[in-house]
Amino acid sequence: MHRDTAPGERPVVLLLGFGGWEDAGGTVTSALALLAGLPGTRKVEATWAGAENQADDLHDLRVHRPTAVTGPDGVRRVRWPRLRLMRVDGVGETELLIASGPEPSHHWAGLAAELLAIAASEGATCAIKLAATSQEVPHTRPLPVWCSSEDPTVRGHLDADEPRRLGALGFSDVVAHTADAAGWPTLQLEVGVPSYVAGAPQPLATLRLLDAVATFADLTLDVRDLEEDAAAWRLGADRLAAADARIGALVESLEARTDAAALPEARAESIAREFERYLQRRPPVD
Repeated sequence: MHRDTAPGERPVVLLLGFGGWEDAGGTVTSALALLAGLPGTRKVEATWAGAENQADDLHDLRVHRPTAVTGPDGVRRVRWPRLRLMRVDGVGETELLIASGPEPSHHWAGLAAELLAIAASEGATCAIKLAATSQEVPHTRPLPVWCSSEDPTVRGHLDADEPRRLGALGFSDVVAHTADAAGWPTLQLEVGVPSYVAGAPQPLATLRLLDAVATFADLTLDVRDLEEDAAAWRLGADRLAAADARIGALVESLEARTDAAALPEARAESIAREFERYLQRRPPVD
């Protein structure tokens, strides 16, 4: 397949994020939609599970329903849920492959293997899974972003944690696990969304997740509109806490717990710098 950059010229990172599971308030899909709208973005030529005639084979259409839309010609059409793989070139020291869409309902193992094969043909050698989950965290403090990896070597190089979740997994977890089993360095970035205001949209959490991605991928993003939305969202959350005594007391309790933990804010940036150095010195996967 044609590639815009020569192999090895820049690291190519596969970003994973799907709607539904682990996408509280649409945080992950909003972040990836902004990245997919950057200049230099193109759809990867190889189709990855995107054909319309595959929609009812991959998705439970009662969960991800098709929608009626009007095209530029004024004709009403049916838009089916689709999985997409986009490439963003030339916007930083790292090239991005963005795999997104509604979380599929079926064929996870086959889809994961197909995705990684196409990503490898595009030069990708590592994967970052994005997640957003409802957590007991206050909106008045920087929302936490947890960095973890299944690979003990990656954890050793980056001082990342082991994955926290046991039990039920999402599709992006399966892809990340498949990548790890294939020898790819994998990392998971999970932002905590305050449980008491976990409905959509979540511009503050989206901004935090994008900040983490931009740090890892050395991107400069224009997020002024998102920053305005995040400021307005936080003002609304402040008013909610002031008007509801139960929520106000919960916020105060969470603030005290967060302040007592005193987690260093710079840890994610430190891990990001180590991740970049690790990719540069790591030999290619056969």
